[in-house]
Amino acid sequence: MFKIDTHTVILGAGFTGLVIADLLTRKGYDVILLEKESLPGGLSRTIDFDGFRFDLGGHCLYLNDKEYSEYIKYILGGSSDILIRHDRKSSIFFDGKLLRYPPSILGLFSYKKSDILGFLLGFFVNTAKNGPSLEEWLVSRVGKVIHNLYFRDYTKKVWGLPANLISADWAEQRIGKINKISLVKNLFKEMRNNKENSRTFYYTKNGIGKICDGLVDRLSGKASILFNAKINKIEHHQNKLKYLRFTQGEEEKHLYFKNIVSTIPLIPLLDYLPPCKKPSVLDLRNTIRYRDLVLVFMTFNKKSILNEHWVYFPQADVPFARLSEPKNWSLGMVEQDKTSLCVELFCNFNDSLWNKQDSELVDMVIDSLAQNSIVTKNELSNALVMRLPFAYPLLYLGYSDNLNKVTEFLSYFNNLYLAGRNGTHSYYDLKECVDSSKNTVNDLINNDH
Repeated sequence: MFKIDTHTVILGAGFTGLVIADLLTRKGYDVILLEKESLPGGLSRTIDFDGFRFDLGGHCLYLNDKEYSEYIKYILGGSSDILIRHDRKSSIFFDGKLLRYPPSILGLFSYKKSDILGFLLGFFVNTAKNGPSLEEWLVSRVGKVIHNLYFRDYTKKVWGLPANLISADWAEQRIGKINKISLVKNLFKEMRNNKENSRTFYYTKNGIGKICDGLVDRLSGKASILFNAKINKIEHHQNKLKYLRFTQGEEEKHLYFKNIVSTIPLIPLLDYLPPCKKPSVLDLRNTIRYRDLVLVFMTFNKKSILNEHWVYFPQADVPFARLSEPKNWSLGMVEQDKTSLCVELFCNFNDSLWNKQDSELVDMVIDSLAQNSIVTKNELSNALVMRLPFAYPLLYLGYSDNLNKVTEFLSYFNNLYLAGRNGTHSYYDLKECVDSSKNTVNDLINNDH
């Protein structure tokens, strides 16, 4: 048994874990990060495949906040040259056509006359009341037709639940304030009054993973990152967590700490903690739900496929929900005169889609792309499949009461801190992860003193 001591251990070397480590080491704290993978970055990493680069889904930076913008530039070495400014281009694939999203007034006329009439009647004669579900939230603000055309089927496909079983918290976080007056105004200039639908965004040359690479560089010589670390158990004494047992290779090691910060999903965290009968950890564990993700990275022998950054596919007969063409984000993502696609399939861990063979998934995706005249099969050069468990926190209707029970249970351990998207089970973007990191570090320092 090998023994290690540190002041603060951070579970997970994804974006949030690396930010917290950066903030703490700049205050003089001794920090060790444990990462189960062989590389840092978590869901914010960029992988190399066959001469191409792929992010684990599309990530972008909204740099309207000055403090956040300056921090991102600090991470990237103090220069903004690595940042690329984009005018967002997103579309919904509908009846074989690409319709701009967020919707514009011209885009609405691409629909059937009955849909346009239904939109006008449902919008101006809308008596629907707001409620706790995503469907009620949307219908009360934009009418049933807009909900049905843009949100209903896509929501079911992404989350595996209909919109009436999804919490309105998701809309509050991702769509923001919207009403009839703002929608009418924005239909003529596209709906851009929130981050999710912002007109512009920034992206790092050669992939979003450059941000996490920059953080790792900042931590060099200041903090230790232990990769391929499999946590076995976290031990405690009374209401303090004292040390954890983890394995690297064949050797089990004991890591002692004063404080522990978790940025990993709540389910494995609960599994690592000591058993508790009231409430049952198993009962708590079963109330935390996620949506998992299968990514199919595909390379093509052609210069380009689409002009969009994202394309959304609400149709039930198309197996994937969203795709992006990395070349449209940065030319450094592809080989010269070639292009690629990142195709996202939402599923549940161990369901029939998750358990398909890689070759079956590739065949299924390329068949659908060809059937919808996006590419032809003979243009496909190579493909890679990756499976991402715990990809998205599932904010089902009623989740917040159960989440509060989990966080109340975890608060018993007064040296345990939860941070970031996975750590707090919140639908955070990168900026919100930085905010969460700062709050966590402030709490830890204040409690330390």
